[in-house]
Amino acid sequence: MRYAFWSRWTLPLGFAALLVGCAGPQVSGDASDTGEPSTQVQMVTGEDIQARLLWHYPAGSGPHATVIVHPGRGEDALDMRDTLRALSAQGYLAVALDYKRRVRGEFDAVPLPWRTLEDAQHILEVICDNPRVDATRIGVLGFSLGGAHSLLLAASSPHVKAAVVYYPMSDFSSWFEEKSENSVFWRFMIKRWRAKYANNSPNDNITLDELLAFYSPVNHAQRIDAPLLIIHGDRDNTTPLAHSVSFSEKLRAAGNEDTDMMVIKGKGHAFNFRASSEATAQSWNATLSWLDRHLGNPSAVARLGPQTPPSWHNVSGRL
Repeated sequence: MRYAFWSRWTLPLGFAALLVGCAGPQVSGDASDTGEPSTQVQMVTGEDIQARLLWHYPAGSGPHATVIVHPGRGEDALDMRDTLRALSAQGYLAVALDYKRRVRGEFDAVPLPWRTLEDAQHILEVICDNPRVDATRIGVLGFSLGGAHSLLLAASSPHVKAAVVYYPMSDFSSWFEEKSENSVFWRFMIKRWRAKYANNSPNDNITLDELLAFYSPVNHAQRIDAPLLIIHGDRDNTTPLAHSVSFSEKLRAAGNEDTDMMVIKGKGHAFNFRASSEATAQSWNATLSWLDRHLGNPSAVARLGPQTPPSWHNVSGRL
């Protein structure tokens, strides 16, 4: 599955229909409490939306500190397998997610599937229902567009106790405006996206501009209390470093003093997906340290020295 940046849209029903709709959701691949290291796929299908959860369990029945992983545009949960495996090796239960919405009778991947923070809360409810998940020790990890999903999860519930986001899309509204102003190509593309949204969403109760504003974590800064580490390259031409700087300042102004930034010099967007490098290893070890610190991972006590990062070079790591 590969995301087009804007796909066709359908009715803006959230996960309320997915989880508590009249007919109830169809759930397959329910997690079993075997206590053995394992990988499972869980599908939750509702009337208008479908979620795929790829679970990677460490040894032991748990409950375990859990990290929720959101891929960037162009990737799906299966592309995060190496990341999940690396987290599981450190003692975490790890789960990656992707989503589809029903478009003209068939489920299709769309980049912005949620409509309200309640949609994100329902995702957490599904995850917390797993008996091997410690609901008091949940962290989120996201990349670019997946960073926005992870931050919306953090904004939706106090269950999230730690967050790490790489070059996050934190301000979609400004991103659209800046791209339109600075590039003929982007003006053309954004015009097409707006037309496609209007043509394929006649019954949506939210305009594209309203959806972009909702999906911008900068507009939810006052709701994000989880300790947050932002990792961003200073040569990122896709997601401006300035957006992350402004976002972190708003978080601190809103009272989240446990916000930190790690600026990777000389690196652009998705630097960690391009090839193994010192910067990749540095950022991965910072990720583990942040999660360990705030989730109280007991496996960290036995960890010796820097850890090898996931094999990210086979993932494109787009927006």
